[in-house]
Amino acid sequence: MNRTADTLDALGIRSIILLYKGDIAAGSEADPCSLDNGRAKEVTTTVSPHVDLIVTSDGDGQFNCSYPDPAGRQRTVLQGASHGRILSVADLTIDRATRDVVRDRTVAFNQVITHDITPDPRTEEFVARVADKSSDTAAQEVGRIAADITRDQSPSGESSLGNLVADAQLAATAPLGAQIALTNPGGLRGDLHFDNSGVVTYGEAYGVQPFGNLLQILELTGAQLTAVLEQQFQTDAAGAAHERILAPSHNLHYTLDRLAPAGQRIRDITVSDAPLDPEATYSVVVNDYLAGGSDGFSVFAEARSRVGAGEELASLTTFLSHPTPCLPPDRDRIHVH
Repeated sequence: MNRTADTLDALGIRSIILLYKGDIAAGSEADPCSLDNGRAKEVTTTVSPHVDLIVTSDGDGQFNCSYPDPAGRQRTVLQGASHGRILSVADLTIDRATRDVVRDRTVAFNQVITHDITPDPRTEEFVARVADKSSDTAAQEVGRIAADITRDQSPSGESSLGNLVADAQLAATAPLGAQIALTNPGGLRGDLHFDNSGVVTYGEAYGVQPFGNLLQILELTGAQLTAVLEQQFQTDAAGAAHERILAPSHNLHYTLDRLAPAGQRIRDITVSDAPLDPEATYSVVVNDYLAGGSDGFSVFAEARSRVGAGEELASLTTFLSHPTPCLPPDRDRIHVH
């Protein structure tokens, strides 16, 4: 970002806004603008002073703060709440002579979204037209299921839908050498519900995985894979502990002990019934969101090689297309001690 901002400034661009995907809030509920620690301090105090406003996303909490940039000038940083519940708004004043933002005249706020306004007719017409043009594709049958396959979690943190998606990704990439699949629960945005026919349409599959993520096959050592699984136990910037349990493919099993010390909560890992070898190299397929180290899984970004392996949605629709209707996979891949 700093290199880009310097280049833009050299080209005469004086008003620059950074859209940052990643929750950088480090404050507490009492003081959401606290910069005591965490990613917020790193980003807001080191990003180039050429940047006049930072709008961030990906967190559940909303904030509207002002911090000094590296040159000591105050700069607004704000984030709306998750799923569009609150929209970030920033009104900027630009000096016509310098073409730069007059920062002390910036007005920023987070607007709660309500549904009591009259819809814009042109937008309504556009949405209706898009829905009509996509309806034939959305209605196409891609496969069948024999029961509901949902995101409901077992005590281990597994879901039948997550396990299904992991199995689909492994099946799609095994011909390319993949041995294990892991997928993030946050990437699953809808359930597959059984009706009398059991048909799953493209629109329903798209509702499960709408992001267009690509699959990546990573080379990780057994020790790195263990480290990835340990990163399922996380602490946010406010010090609160939480879990992000990755859905494992059918051939990955391990024991999870929540009472063990941090870094020792995963043990007895097996791959295709063989004990995990810390020194061996394994080919692990994940989506490109995880491959970049997102959701706190930084070890994925340390993979010594990666190979593109198609689209995650295509792997799901292909997996569902087998002649026999899909059953919900058992949620027995992670044993809770």
